[in-house]
Amino acid sequence: MKKVGLLIINCLIGLSCFAGLPSDTTYYYYHDASLDKVLESKTSFIDEVLMIVSEGNTKSCYFYGCSNEFSDDPAEGVTPGFIVLKATSWSMEKGKFSCVLNSTNHKYTNRPVNAGVVEEIPNGYNPWLQINDYFWSQIELVGTYNSKKIELVNKTLYPEEKKVFRKISSSEIKTLYNKDLMSEAEAEANSQGYVSPDVDYEEEYGSEDDSSMKQRLEQFYREYSKAILIDSVYFSDIADSLVAKHCTKEFYDKVKDEFITGVGYDFVTADYGITKESLDDISIVKLDSSLYIVRYQTEGVDASMKPIKVTAKFLVKLKGPLIDDVIFLEE
Repeated sequence: MKKVGLLIINCLIGLSCFAGLPSDTTYYYYHDASLDKVLESKTSFIDEVLMIVSEGNTKSCYFYGCSNEFSDDPAEGVTPGFIVLKATSWSMEKGKFSCVLNSTNHKYTNRPVNAGVVEEIPNGYNPWLQINDYFWSQIELVGTYNSKKIELVNKTLYPEEKKVFRKISSSEIKTLYNKDLMSEAEAEANSQGYVSPDVDYEEEYGSEDDSSMKQRLEQFYREYSKAILIDSVYFSDIADSLVAKHCTKEFYDKVKDEFITGVGYDFVTADYGITKESLDDISIVKLDSSLYIVRYQTEGVDASMKPIKVTAKFLVKLKGPLIDDVIFLEE
């Protein structure tokens, strides 16, 4: 009987965060699967959740996500803060979805909040101590839905970036989105506004804050866009020197060997190519101290070989301050 009693108590503790919620609660979960191989995980702390709660004739919508959704320049942060918000001005009718998320007077936490928590944040969380003055206090999400998913864009900050939230069960959401998406050490560091340095490279190169790293990457691609094609010579001597300076020897050798002996796949841009105009709207977003997502518009062709504009999206992996690899990501 003691074992049975302990089992019941443990179950009640595990469900405590969900206490008080009615049974007719629906979850929609967003995850960027293009990052799975890079992060070696099917989940990430930058995932997001929408929770629809029905109480009689009344419905409420809650958002679980991070501060990146409220920043037009999330690379300025180190590791994001996390927040739970009750949506306002929201509508989900006739295939159309819209809502407003207002973070005014709401505190960010140092780790993801378990899906299902809607009131007071329980023990195990601390305030996020990053400087967040540059965040937008209010954003609007708009999109469409069907019986299986909700497709949304952040109309305020990222109107071209669609996110697909798939409908999942309450048992799935407990596994996919919870505070354990960050380790205790990561959460503690995030509550202090501190990020561990790259030990292998700090002594050799010195530490570099996120803002300067973003500027370094943007400057590199700006110079690369000018150097890649000079006097009809693809991968010119200037491009060669540029890649040698800003990339690890292993990546430089791979890039150069491909241009000399291969078919000319451009590893530096994941073969999207880059033009001077691409720099007009380039976006560089930090995932962690060695991973950055780069996006920009560039030139491409459709199935009939007609010129079109395409969105380049790839992951830049760093080793210290040097580019060690570039990985194609599906838009």
